[in-house]
Amino acid sequence: MKPIEIESWALRVLENVEKRSSIEDSLVELKAELPKDLNKAARRIGGHANAARGESILWLIGVDEKNGIVGADCLELSSWFSAVKQFFDGAAPGLQDVNVSHKGKTITALCFETSRFPFVVKNPAFGKVAGEPMEWEVPWREATSIRSAGRNDLILLLSPLSKLPKIEILDADMCLTSGPKPYFHFVLIAYVVPLDSQPITFPFHKCTACFNAGGNQFTASGIVLTTPQSNIKKWNALQRSLMASLYDRPIQNVELRAGNDAIEATADEIVVHGAGKVLIEGDFNITAFTAMSGLSELELTVTLTEAITESRMPLSVRIVKSETNTGTVFRRATAN
Repeated sequence: MKPIEIESWALRVLENVEKRSSIEDSLVELKAELPKDLNKAARRIGGHANAARGESILWLIGVDEKNGIVGADCLELSSWFSAVKQFFDGAAPGLQDVNVSHKGKTITALCFETSRFPFVVKNPAFGKVAGEPMEWEVPWREATSIRSAGRNDLILLLSPLSKLPKIEILDADMCLTSGPKPYFHFVLIAYVVPLDSQPITFPFHKCTACFNAGGNQFTASGIVLTTPQSNIKKWNALQRSLMASLYDRPIQNVELRAGNDAIEATADEIVVHGAGKVLIEGDFNITAFTAMSGLSELELTVTLTEAITESRMPLSVRIVKSETNTGTVFRRATAN
């Protein structure tokens, strides 16, 4: 995961903490400080990583769900994690750390990569407590507690997982719609490439989009995904609109032909069978556009959730304000 994606994820969690909202995320853990008991820390990391089944997990150090954001001093992080890894049998989760500044306080975001599951942790009582037969444990996180994995957990853990596709963002655009009830509309064009032969389903109701503006987070009211095959006229109109926005003049000669049915679009989901383009669009309320009036750029994050494993794919893109002959729009920033 890229550092900017980790930071964006952390900031979204911090905003919920400030609002005293429930985190309700099985992939997130809040800690006021680095755990001092290294064996317990290994067990908790291992249990969290096992339950994530290949998805990245996020620990925020310097955050307490009851006391809020307290800040952290993680100068000894490298030596701490080196000591924690000694309690794992073989592989331990990989670690990326990013310091996140939030309203004058520094929080350390620890993003653990869990693709090498299952993780096995040493039992500290083995050989020290009479009659203790268990040397190693496969820990499992359930809600906020850690327990030993049971048979059903192990079956779930070891069952084959569909590989998530590779998704490349090709273009993005956000603008204010006209009408009696104006709203802020975004479109994002992506190219999807599956990494195995198993079909992958992304239900619309499990997908989300949000952006931060002026210290406030705005969430889209709904998201829809379509393909060129499902609505060729709409795609051609969108391509012309995006090109006109780019060159600030009308474009008439853009036509997109529908390819094969590698990606199937219905009223409720898309099913990925092969490579192809996908259009992701959604709406924010008018308050969101008002909050952006003083901003020159922002980051839009769309998160797609796979139906079976509930693995999530966050897609982040930086968009900047631009004045065109049709008004103010926000569109994808081009690389320097």
